[in-house]
Amino acid sequence: MAHLKIMRKNLGPIDSIIRLSLTVIFTLLYLFNIVNTSTALVLLIFGIIFFTSSLTKFCPIYHLFGFSSLRNGRNA
Repeated sequence: MAHLKIMRKNLGPIDSIIRLSLTVIFTLLYLFNIVNTSTALVLLIFGIIFFTSSLTKFCPIYHLFGFSSLRNGRNA
């Protein structure tokens, strides 16, 4: 069976910091009732996706398009 490279890291440190920052901003917008209910739900979904991808250093969208924000030679 061939070796599968399904969850290979493809997020660099700056990309992860940006995603975590957006997650914090989305959370604050929700907590201070700055956004309405439907917008809050969309931001919640994006926040969960950004938070998860920044922790795992893997973005499925990047994987689909063969993109990586890591520098060459730093993929693990």
